[in-house]
Amino acid sequence: MVKVGHKMRQAQLVEIQVREETLDSVMRETEEERQAALIASSVLDEALGDIRLQYEAHAEDLAKRVKDARGVLDAAAAQERRASEADASLRARTAALEAERKALDETACSAQEFEATIRRQSRSSTGTSASRTRAARSRRSEPRSWRGGLRR
Repeated sequence: MVKVGHKMRQAQLVEIQVREETLDSVMRETEEERQAALIASSVLDEALGDIRLQYEAHAEDLAKRVKDARGVLDAAAAQERRASEADASLRARTAALEAERKALDETACSAQEFEATIRRQSRSSTGTSASRTRAARSRRSEPRSWRGGLRR
């Protein structure tokens, strides 16, 4: 039963590690998107300043693009926050599972020690009981006169 629990915990740990790798990949992609959005936002801000002077009609379109870029940046930041929270949750779950695995290992060790103690006690009590049986048999084989006289 302890082995089954241990195997289940190991499987859960593997699953958590796979999830962590997936989250790390999502976090990297989110960071790349965030960097790209920051660059795009900066470029668009500069372009907006230049174009306003020359082409006022195009300024509204660029403002919308800047707003969209900022929306992408905000979405990327929110996704990064969620990924970080999920990562922290997985790390906490991993730590809890690791602690539980250690407790199961300690319980298994204690159970083995207890079982060994019971076996030793069983062997020693079996040996004591065999000695008593031999002593009783030897008393029966003694003549009555040696056992405290004959009964009348």
